[in-house]
Amino acid sequence: MEEIEREFLSFIGNNDKYALIGDFNARTGNLSDYVELDDDIVEIINNGYDEDFREILFDYKNLIYSNIPLKRCSQDKGRPNSFGYKLIDFCTRCNLYIANGRIGQDRDVGKTTSNECSLIDYLIISSNFFKVMNEFEIDDFNPLYSDVHNLLHFCISMNVIHKEKDNNYQRDNGTIRSKWKMSKSDKFVENLNMKEENIKDLCNEVDNCSSEEHDIDGILSKLENIFSEAAIKSFGKSGRNNEQKEKSDRNNEIWFTKLCDE
Repeated sequence: MEEIEREFLSFIGNNDKYALIGDFNARTGNLSDYVELDDDIVEIINNGYDEDFREILFDYKNLIYSNIPLKRCSQDKGRPNSFGYKLIDFCTRCNLYIANGRIGQDRDVGKTTSNECSLIDYLIISSNFFKVMNEFEIDDFNPLYSDVHNLLHFCISMNVIHKEKDNNYQRDNGTIRSKWKMSKSDKFVENLNMKEENIKDLCNEVDNCSSEEHDIDGILSKLENIFSEAAIKSFGKSGRNNEQKEKSDRNNEIWFTKLCDE
């Protein structure tokens, strides 16, 4: 956790919106991830410290202003482990807050994320990041994605900064792709299992290949084709037709303005 904290502090700079997500192997239960000051200390701070220092100490109040509960919920009834205490210390030192059990469909829930008994996968964010959160929930367990962990699903809403067009950028060439359909996930697994020998051959290639970049790229390309073929066979094809592509490409041209549409 100390290494994560060092890396985190080296990257945040002057930003006020940042997030960490993943498996921290930390059971925190209902431990508080913020420090609420009592009235006596508040009075001392208000009279003897500058505004910047007060903003750091009272950062947790941004949750209240954003209608986020200070107290989070957790269905993990196990005892907090050592990683859990370290994670809480990390949060309190860096003004970070656990989103699980506080927002979205997981608000007042705190659904477990591993083996249906422990909560060890977290979205951890700064107080100002709550303002751009639109959705958050813990998906039901799916063995396609993990051995024991549930997916964390969330959406954010932020302003997009449009940069100058890169003329060297290569547009989508209309490659046929497949859209994931949960109802046919078993079919996808079945079709992928039919390629088991091909995948084993690729594993052997990995063991025997050199460190040359083109060798590795070739193996990855073959692996991508295996998954793509299984997906197309399971879900069918989806892609833009030529007319849609031409219109989209034309609309992306710098010279194409609203006057051209009139």
